[in-house]
Amino acid sequence: MHINDLPVEILGEIFEAATLKGYLTPNKFVLLVFALRPGFAPFNLIHVCRLWRDVAFSLLSLWTHLNGVQHEPLQPRIPAMTYWLECSQDAALHFRLSAWEDSRGTPFDAQHSRRMLRVFSKHVHRWRSLSIDVGDDLLDDLSVVLQEAAVPPPLEGLEIEFEHEDIAAFKVDKLASLLHNLDSLTRVHWVNPQGCTLPDLPWRQLKMISIKTLFEPEEVLECLAQCVSATSVSIIGWQDPAHALTLPELPHITLETLTSLTLNKSSDPLPMLSCFTLPSLEYLEVGVYKRDFDALERFVKRSKCPLKTLIVIDTTFQSDDIADFFAFEHLKAIPNVKLGPAHFEPEMLKLMKLLEASGARNLPPLVVWKEWHSNWPFFVGWKESGRLGARYIFENGKVTRTR
Repeated sequence: MHINDLPVEILGEIFEAATLKGYLTPNKFVLLVFALRPGFAPFNLIHVCRLWRDVAFSLLSLWTHLNGVQHEPLQPRIPAMTYWLECSQDAALHFRLSAWEDSRGTPFDAQHSRRMLRVFSKHVHRWRSLSIDVGDDLLDDLSVVLQEAAVPPPLEGLEIEFEHEDIAAFKVDKLASLLHNLDSLTRVHWVNPQGCTLPDLPWRQLKMISIKTLFEPEEVLECLAQCVSATSVSIIGWQDPAHALTLPELPHITLETLTSLTLNKSSDPLPMLSCFTLPSLEYLEVGVYKRDFDALERFVKRSKCPLKTLIVIDTTFQSDDIADFFAFEHLKAIPNVKLGPAHFEPEMLKLMKLLEASGARNLPPLVVWKEWHSNWPFFVGWKESGRLGARYIFENGKVTRTR
């Protein structure tokens, strides 16, 4: 059988597979074509024969996930991107721009991303997902595009990282205020190393929120209380808080839809949990600034949530603290419990003896393991994957070193 005898649907699947796409940022924000090059799909497909040309042009998904980042000198070229946009017809667009150097350290043409944004601005009515790294100039340009659009773009997702330079706070605030005009916006990833407060985002409409910046703990409480539509919230600070969280007199807050919550110790999250009930929560990761495990236990009991994963990060843990943590009854029903960073052999042996003395025999077998993708070297707890990668196992009052 000749390849052209295949049903058009199967040929289309082959074309999709030939067009190399991937996640270009750690957030796995949106799949994008790696590079716009004439010798690669989908450009090379349209030159084989009329059938292939017709099939390629009919598959708008080949032409709507665009990478405008300069990955080598003069690439991607403006004419190639303009042609690609024409091929996408009127379909929704997903694209990425960056004002920074590439992964090999090759400096970008300082004006390349600004020129590319001007090309995309002609199609602002089709913007669906935007991933962008901005310096001062590109931030100004983006704000102008959003402000001057005849109709607010139907943007559903925004991933933005601000360059490690002093960008005036009023410019950042201006962009955040413009996002309130985007009624379709539901996903925001926001990274601002130089920021000093949480951005004024349209919190109530957002479903997925990921923030990395500087802030006061009280700001997190105020913003989290507004996340009434969110399913996933991650708010990470760059440093320890200047003070412990001061709990204001607020009515108790229930967030019905939230299934995933990540707060590092910058927000002093354990006391904050006393303000919330999260009945749908499945994933909770918290860093410890002011240790209050009683608040954590009350939160889990009150929420009656289907918690599947609990991760607690406390860099000041000692063996007796870990033993106290695993004495809590509410942990037994959670399939994945991770406490970190775990200590090395002398401390772990002391921990196991403390657990044995405390009578903690009804817990699942405790495992100490390493996760290479994590910031922390070792965790202690249990996981659904069992003993995979275990360094130590504590079971039936005995500790075993596995490697």
